Amino acid sequence: EITESSQLFIRRSSLQHRRRLREGGRHPFPCLVTLVRSSLFEWTVGALILSNCVIIGWQAEQRQVSQTVEVINIVLEHFFTAAFALELLFRVLVYGWTILLESENYLDMFLVTLSV
Repeated sequence: EITESSQLFIRRSSLQHRRRLREGGRHPFPCLVTLVRSSLFEWTVGALILSNCVIIGWQAEQRQVSQTVEVINIVLEHFFTAAFALELLFRVLVYGWTILLESENYLDMFLVTLSV
């Protein structure tokens, strides 16, 4: 369990990071900020999530799997793992490490960590 002083530190760090960016502080990765904050990024991540769901369903329905299909499954698993890990990394680079401690990101972080 996170102590009250730790929660306060995390909240302050997050607020300081966001305030610096709002006040015109230069972000070390300005192109990444533009990408992550774009609706195209959100739509792409959403499409990846839906595609991954379809692939998982397809894999669950397979009975006798040929060697080629097995290789395709492994490649797809690695692709989605890398894509979701990159998405999480990009968000951390843009919003700061404290984004990992926000409750709405726990599931994302858990799934990416579990799959890596």
